[in-house]
Amino acid sequence: HSLMNFQYNLNQHENKKFQFNSIRYFSSNLPEHKVVAMPALSPTMEAGSISKWNMNVGDEFTAGDSICEVATDKASVSFDSQDDGYIAKILVEEGIEVKVGEPIMITVENSDDIKSFSDYVHTATTTTATTPTPPTTTTTEPPVTNTTPTPPPTTPPPQVNTTSSPRNPQDRVFISPLAKKMLRENPNVGGNVDAAIRNIMGSGPNGRIIASDVVNYQSSAVTTATTGVLPTEQTNVSADRTSFDSMNMNYEDYQLSTQSAYLAQQYTYSKQNIPHYCLTMNINVANVMTLCESLNKNNKADDVNVCVMDFIVKAAALSMKQVPDINASWQETNVRKYNQVDINVVMGSGDASTDSNGVTSNGAAFPMIPNVGKLGLKEIANKLHGFEQSLFHNEPVDPNMLNMGTFTIHNLGMFGVKSCSPIILPPQAAALGVGAIIDTVVPASNTEGDLNYDVAPVMTVTLSCDHRVIDGAVGATYLQAMKTYLEDPLNMLL
Repeated sequence: HSLMNFQYNLNQHENKKFQFNSIRYFSSNLPEHKVVAMPALSPTMEAGSISKWNMNVGDEFTAGDSICEVATDKASVSFDSQDDGYIAKILVEEGIEVKVGEPIMITVENSDDIKSFSDYVHTATTTTATTPTPPTTTTTEPPVTNTTPTPPPTTPPPQVNTTSSPRNPQDRVFISPLAKKMLRENPNVGGNVDAAIRNIMGSGPNGRIIASDVVNYQSSAVTTATTGVLPTEQTNVSADRTSFDSMNMNYEDYQLSTQSAYLAQQYTYSKQNIPHYCLTMNINVANVMTLCESLNKNNKADDVNVCVMDFIVKAAALSMKQVPDINASWQETNVRKYNQVDINVVMGSGDASTDSNGVTSNGAAFPMIPNVGKLGLKEIANKLHGFEQSLFHNEPVDPNMLNMGTFTIHNLGMFGVKSCSPIILPPQAAALGVGAIIDTVVPASNTEGDLNYDVAPVMTVTLSCDHRVIDGAVGATYLQAMKTYLEDPLNMLL
């Protein structure tokens, strides 16, 4: 067999496309066919699951048809065909996680060949040609009688990555860019990344070290360093949980989507390793709300309205031009400042679900809006609305919006939450939490009236900062810049 080689087109003058090339093989038992592998649909993707097969066995497809939808570590992405053919065999059911490079289906060019794969079972050692069975060797030596009873075979315990013996220094080690970056950012490694890599056994394809292997290694390393023993307390915690579950039988487990598991892993690492501090400020958004109403007055029925969130995204980017130290990341030996502001906006709530109307949601996601500083308010509104439609209606997502940005915004105000302190999403150095807009008593803007106070819509924002990168005064200056833009929004239009 030949696994299709997928190429990620990063040409800046074209839209991102997922293309594949294939090598055809023939055998005496099976007709000409292609084995399609799970593609890497995002730069950090190491595994994914088929959220929905859009075609069945026997269906014909042409170039541009959507074969299936793949749930990546960021969102659900449509996998489109670049060739013509027929689906001969589906190797992976919906909801099963598959590592990048592992087979997901078989295609053929002739519909008459489909029936040849009805009983086909793909394994790691399956080949298109018949593998000859090695001849059985016999020996003329008499059998040796063993009087000692043979113990029954035991199943070896599963291999734990963090307790494996170090590799041979001469062996080549494969590690994903995300896993290597997580090691560099881990203070417990002490800068000796190469030594740490030698002590980790990878669970990815060909023994490749992936992010989950690093997380397991970090947990074991921290426990051993602080206590001098292996984490035996975890056994007690598991025992307590088992005892608790036995007394409380009324519960239900659900499977995490790929993107929710990825977010959980990133946020756990961030909370354990990044020194957070938070700054909070109240902002009067009366002028923003008035300007929104004015801008949307002449909109057509199918136009996307500009909202307060669009102003917040724009103000966040413009404030970074005044305080560029926010748009940075920690690199162990240096701080890296970025010249372009790319903002992730967290959307969705919880995990993938289907509501009472049958509408399926992809769960939590964090689309990226690139180069926000150069976008107008209408462009920002259209981008956010487009991703929101894809997220809540289980539609294919634009791959250009699945990358990691340099700053993240969490909006919980729509749920009535007054304020929140978000966890920083690595490798970023800051995250902004947006609270609800609440009518609040403020000092009167016109002191000539009888009342010395007004009632205005006030929004609370909280900035979480990585103290290794952003000093307190720098974070405060950034929030002051945001306050200036949002309380006098006409400055954004200049």
